[in-house]
Amino acid sequence: MNFPKLYLLTLTLLLSGCKEDFATLHFPDTVRSDPASGPQYTDTLVHEKYKKMIFDAVSARGIDPDAVVLERVQDQDKLILLRLADSSLSDDQRNTLRAVFDEVIQARKASSRKLSLDLAEEKGDVPEREQARTVDFILDIQPNIELTSRLAGIWGDGFQKMAIAFKYGIGDEVKCQLSANLLPAPDLRITAYEPNSKTRENAFLTLLTTTERPAKVSAHWRFQDPALMNAIRSGLVNVLPSTSITTRDNRRTWMVVDQIALEFGSIGEQTIHPGQLGRTDQSGMEALCAKKGEALGRPFSFYLGDSLDRLSHVEYL
Repeated sequence: MNFPKLYLLTLTLLLSGCKEDFATLHFPDTVRSDPASGPQYTDTLVHEKYKKMIFDAVSARGIDPDAVVLERVQDQDKLILLRLADSSLSDDQRNTLRAVFDEVIQARKASSRKLSLDLAEEKGDVPEREQARTVDFILDIQPNIELTSRLAGIWGDGFQKMAIAFKYGIGDEVKCQLSANLLPAPDLRITAYEPNSKTRENAFLTLLTTTERPAKVSAHWRFQDPALMNAIRSGLVNVLPSTSITTRDNRRTWMVVDQIALEFGSIGEQTIHPGQLGRTDQSGMEALCAKKGEALGRPFSFYLGDSLDRLSHVEYL
C-alpha cells in the first residue's frame, strides 16, 4: 500500500470538505435558472432572483453566503436544495441559518386569514331581521395579479372608438388587485355596493332577502390580520365585493358574493392595446403591480414580489 498517496488523498478530502444537504426550500413559482426553457432544461441551476434573496437574507444574519450552495432539486421546478459548502459552520451558525427561514414560515402562519362581515339594518328600510348579523369567513387569497381600468367601458362606446383603441392603443389608469375566495361561500345576493367615503372598511349594501325584497344594510369588514386592517384604514388598500356568479332575471341583476378583491394601488396611466393585452403589455404591468404589492409588506409580500417572504415551506434534512 502506498501510504504517502493515501495520506495525500485523505488530506485533500479533509481540506476540500463535502457538501452537506441542509434544507429543501419550497416556493410557489418556478426557481429554474431560465423558466422559459421548459421541462427539457435539465440542469440544477437556480434563478438569480432566488439566489439573491437567499444570499441577502443569510448575509444579513452574519453568515458568509459562500458557505451556502443552492441547487434546484432535479425534476422539480419549485424546490431549492440548500447545501453547506463544508463543515465550517458552528452549531450556533446553523441555528442562525435555520432562523432565517423559520421566521418567514412562522410569520406566514401567524398572518390571519379570518374575516368577519358585520351587517346592520339601516334606518328608513324595513329589511328582514335576518339581515342584521355577522358572517365569518376564511380568506383564500389567490397569488395572481388582476389588472383593472376604465377601458372595460370602451366596448360599449361604439365601433369607431374600439377600432382606434386596437390601432393606436389608449392611455388609461391601471389599478392592481388580488382576489380572495370567501370560505364558506356566503348566501349574500347583492344588487348594489356603495363604499363609505369616510372609512374604507365600511360600506352600504343592497341585498335581496329571502322574499326577494331589496334591503339596504350597512356593512363593516373586519380583517383579523392587523397589518391588512391597517392598510385598509390608511387608504392603501380598498375592499371590493366580487363574484364568480352573476344572475339576471327580468327585474334585476345581482351577484352572489363569494369573493372579495383587494385593490392595492395604481401603476398610473398605461398605454393599453386591447388586441395585445395578455402578452407583453400585461406581463409588464403585472411586474409593476408585483413591486407595488411587495412594497406594502406583509401579508402582500407573501403573495407578490421577489422577497424571501415568498417561501411557503421548509424541510430540514
